Amino acid sequence: MPNKMHKHTRAIIGIVPVALALAIPNAILGQQKPSGFKFEPPKVHFSLQVGADQTKTGNEIVQFVSNRMTLDPRDFHQAKIALEFGVRLSEKTDIDFEMVFAGSSMSSEFRDWVDNDDLPIEQTTDIFKSTFGLNVKRYLRNRGERLSQFAWIPTSWAPFVGAGGGLAVYEFGQVGDFIDFQTSEVFGADLKSRGHGALGKIFAGMDFYFGSGWALTTTWQYTWSTSPMNGGFQQFQPLDLGGLGGQFGVRFLF
Repeated sequence: MPNKMHKHTRAIIGIVPVALALAIPNAILGQQKPSGFKFEPPKVHFSLQVGADQTKTGNEIVQFVSNRMTLDPRDFHQAKIALEFGVRLSEKTDIDFEMVFAGSSMSSEFRDWVDNDDLPIEQTTDIFKSTFGLNVKRYLRNRGERLSQFAWIPTSWAPFVGAGGGLAVYEFGQVGDFIDFQTSEVFGADLKSRGHGALGKIFAGMDFYFGSGWALTTTWQYTWSTSPMNGGFQQFQPLDLGGLGGQFGVRFLF
């Protein structure tokens, strides 16, 4: 599972420089225009955001692991990075494609058991989630105004709401030492469950514009998604991948 974490990290690191390389020239050009003016409203945008997603503490696997190991259900909440590519349909409406990569890795040991040498029985628990979806975003006020035939200037801020759907892919795993409660024997194992499920979401947020080329943005969302558990965890109820999440970052406007 550590290799899986490194794979996700390398993928994210690989995507970000490419996106920034496309966005930064536009931001530089935007700074050359006087007082944040553009000739036309932005047609597309790209945003890079960081934040966290909730893992529901009522999940059966979360409760099982937390009761037996030195973990708290809140340890399963996941840091995330979100990439968004959007097209402006009208003054108040966008359609966006979003990719989100979230995960956490936690070290633990059994609460009430030690091995034959009185040493902790240790393991690592990992949870990773990737989501891919389309969102429709509706702004609650105009994002700018045309001052003349050739000049457009953004407003200072604009709230939005929206909804979307897509696909959530997850991997849950534990590697280390465990106890056979029937024989009290300690054994090593690498247990995994992988799956996917449909995703639905609603969200609300705010853009804060600084000139014509970029903005700060923040979003809060609630998602719905479940997927069966399999592999070493097939005896558990489906994993609820939904919950509350939030993120904050930079939006580049083209």
